[in-house]
Amino acid sequence: MKFEVLILGNSSATPMFDRHPTSQVLNFNEQLFLIDCGEGTQMQLSRYGIKSNRLGHIFISHLHGDHYLGLVGLLSSMHLVGRKSDLHLYGPPALKEILDVQFLHSETILRYNLVFHPISPEQPGVIFENRTLKVSTFPLKHRIACTGFRFDEGPRARTLLGDVVQELNIPTAYFPMIKKGFEYVDESGKVYTADDLSLPAPLSRSYVYCSDTVRTAEYLPYVQKANLMYHESTF
Repeated sequence: MKFEVLILGNSSATPMFDRHPTSQVLNFNEQLFLIDCGEGTQMQLSRYGIKSNRLGHIFISHLHGDHYLGLVGLLSSMHLVGRKSDLHLYGPPALKEILDVQFLHSETILRYNLVFHPISPEQPGVIFENRTLKVSTFPLKHRIACTGFRFDEGPRARTLLGDVVQELNIPTAYFPMIKKGFEYVDESGKVYTADDLSLPAPLSRSYVYCSDTVRTAEYLPYVQKANLMYHESTF
């Protein structure tokens, strides 16, 4: 199962040639999550062959321009290319006001449903969760309110021992249960444990995104045991 991060931009407050303000895409099993959206984000998406309509969730850490000024353009482009599916946007409460003003004065009515989820560093917690992935927030220390994001993979499936299950003629309908750790009982009543038929599940993976922040002990409990952490160094 894929769990990859693509850095679209990692420069500081002003754009540089061939280097862009903060934005990145997390690809989790072909579900695409956009983290921050600085200027030029949609150009970078195009550069890497990523269709914006594949994005289902966008996370904005704070309201300094180098982290969100590409958002209005991206949302507008999705409208122009005919996006129909819902788009979930997570960010500071004032972000909705900013977007409302932009769309009001450009007389834009989005063709898709933009679902806004206000977040606050003062209220850390889970903001998205399904069967395979959980996204949670935590506070960072910056000049304005700033939020970090943690992505935790859910329990992974065991790996079937193909030769063994084939030799035992185990019906494929039982494979999902074996992968979850259940035993299998054949027609004669013989019991095969999950360890007999599969390898242990790989460890679940996690990714932590720390936007602009000074180093502080306050966020340490939220980033412990992460497999990968991206930590910006300008504050």
